[in-house]
Amino acid sequence: VSEVFGKAHTAVAAFSTEMFREQKRMNYVTPTNYLELVQGYMSLMNEKAKQIGSSADKLRNGLSKLDDARQQVSVMSADLAVKQEVCVKK
Repeated sequence: VSEVFGKAHTAVAAFSTEMFREQKRMNYVTPTNYLELVQGYMSLMNEKAKQIGSSADKLRNGLSKLDDARQQVSVMSADLAVKQEVCVKK
């Protein structure tokens, strides 16, 4: 990631000099720009990590509920089998 950011920063600096030659407009590329890029990436990465953590929690909760439902179904199936035997005898 740091290599890509470094190359992007260098490429923007190169295009800035080319833009100055062609259009006589100066675009300054400073170390602050690079730091802002890194900070933006880090904040986006933290945001996505929170989203993934939230999704993982939801998935765990859903799996827990499915497991609880499976256990309830097995208990109800056993009760049903007993009640069917009682109905057959009557």
